[in-house]
Amino acid sequence: MFKFKKTAAFLMCLLMCGSMTAFQRVSAEVTDDSENGDIFVDENGNQIVTESEESEIKQSGDFLYSTDGETVKIEDCTSKETEIVVPEEIEGLPVTELGETAFGKVPEDSVAEKIVLPSSINYISADNPFIYCIKLKEIAVDEKNENYVSVDGVLYSKDMTTLVCYPDSKSGKSYTVDSKTTTLGVASIYYTELESVILPSGLENISRYALSSNERIKSIDMSSTKVTEIGDFAFTGCTLLTDCKLSSTLQKIGGGAFSNCSNLEDIELPLVTVLDDMEKRGISIDKNEVWTDGQTICYVGP
Repeated sequence: MFKFKKTAAFLMCLLMCGSMTAFQRVSAEVTDDSENGDIFVDENGNQIVTESEESEIKQSGDFLYSTDGETVKIEDCTSKETEIVVPEEIEGLPVTELGETAFGKVPEDSVAEKIVLPSSINYISADNPFIYCIKLKEIAVDEKNENYVSVDGVLYSKDMTTLVCYPDSKSGKSYTVDSKTTTLGVASIYYTELESVILPSGLENISRYALSSNERIKSIDMSSTKVTEIGDFAFTGCTLLTDCKLSSTLQKIGGGAFSNCSNLEDIELPLVTVLDDMEKRGISIDKNEVWTDGQTICYVGP
């Protein structure tokens, strides 16, 4: 392992984008409205006309939803109750999907402490629709659900390989991620009251924002895991984090992964090899050199 103490080249990468707020989302720019729908501009400057979604949104009780005529997707929720129970069906159609803002998008408006999911749910937005439920203490899942399971109020994929969401306000100071887990989902342990998180040896991927804004966590140890990639802003906003140990299998650290970690002093880097695309970009690196392009950082061992 190679140990850094606030080395300039290292911090240039890991503390980049420090002024960006936690869990920002990037969406296509809407440039105009047309009779047929909205006109979007993609990253290449091409215009894309899509059907307007506004007319497709319907409401049933506290839930706003869309449907393809066969299944229902929850798009938003206006409930002011402390317990939200997602229905199994709406209009006689199975509720199968939770959209990005299925439980609202304004943290200050959310009062839900418990959310109950039916057996019919087979897809939950990868952007974590629970992210704005700042008072959430428990997620429950019907035991007949074939895709998701709740373990002590924490949401996992049915096979336990992905931790989907640890509720923001769940009680407890320490949490041990299940031993079968290989992936921490997007913002899966976000803005919690935890002081420590113990990661399993089989963990391979830490998604963007996965452990961000945990202001009480002081150290994180990935040295015994199989993590190969740490996503963008994965630990951003962990203001008390002072010590971090990375895995020997690590290949990539995303942009701003440790931004706003103002107390981070020690971090142990693994010896990693040059990624293939570096050679394709004409980048040559000497042995025993720390290198960063602002997006990727690596230490090339002997």
